[in-house]
Amino acid sequence: MSKRINEILDVLRLIHAGRVGGAEVQDLRIKVMEDVARRRGIHPGTVSDKFRRQLQPDMNDTADFDHLVESWLAHGSDRLRQIMLQHADSSDKKAIALFFDSHPSGTSLSGPGTAVPTGEWAGANIRGRGARDDSRARRKQKGHGSRR
Repeated sequence: MSKRINEILDVLRLIHAGRVGGAEVQDLRIKVMEDVARRRGIHPGTVSDKFRRQLQPDMNDTADFDHLVESWLAHGSDRLRQIMLQHADSSDKKAIALFFDSHPSGTSLSGPGTAVPTGEWAGANIRGRGARDDSRARRKQKGHGSRR
């Protein structure tokens, strides 16, 4: 699978999981991009580049991405999936199909059967401090201060 599709699917997977309780897509995307970037050892802008620039002309900015993600999650729109398939090779197409088939959308995301976040996202206050802020607080408690 290409890096582009792999990173986008990572972002979508974490947004889908973090959507419990009705958090805003934009807020989730920002936190998720930081998490994906940290795990991959890259800058968050590199992650967002995958859907901002590399999916042009179908998607031009993060607002386009947020709108398509919201339409997928809240209304079951297939547009995001179609755009990704247009920019995919055969192995990417299989991964995209598997992802969207295994991550339901278009239903209430706060009711029964809702995906439950795991790992760092389990129990996280998505609108508040994210994993990045928590790690800063732990460093300060240990006397390491901020890396800034």
